[in-house]
Amino acid sequence: MSDNLSFCVRQLAARRKRWDFGTHCFYARRLLAKHPDGITIRQAQASLALSYATAKAVLMAVGVERGERFYQQD
Repeated sequence: MSDNLSFCVRQLAARRKRWDFGTHCFYARRLLAKHPDGITIRQAQASLALSYATAKAVLMAVGVERGERFYQQD
């Protein structure tokens, strides 16, 4: 019983992480759409209230990096 419970808890935690990442990606896409001149990781970090590593991962998932700025994918 205990093993089954811990497995379910781990599954639920993994699902929540995927959900959170998807939510961050949604808001990052909106942010990139508002700024056609591109945004930096620091700007996204401040706007989305994320850590630097999470902001970088989200921007790399939804945007295109050119130099130090990220742009909306075409």
